[in-house]
Amino acid sequence: MVNYTIPGMKKDTAETLSTLLQDRLNALSDLALTLKHVHWNVVGPDFIAVHLMLDPQVDAVRGMVDANG
Repeated sequence: MVNYTIPGMKKDTAETLSTLLQDRLNALSDLALTLKHVHWNVVGPDFIAVHLMLDPQVDAVRGMVDANG
C-alpha cells in the first residue's frame, strides 16, 4: 500500500481527508454508472428527450471523476 503525505498536514488529518476524498470519488463513479444505465434503459414517450438530456449529465460527472478524461 502506498502512503501519501501532504506537507504541513498531520498524518491523522491526511488519512481522514484521504478517506473522505476516496468516498466522494466512489460516489461520483457510482453516479456516472447509474446515469449511463438510465440513459440506455429509458423508455416511454419522452425517450429521446431524456436520452439526450442524460449525455451531458454523464459527461459532467465523469469530468468530476477524472479531469483528464
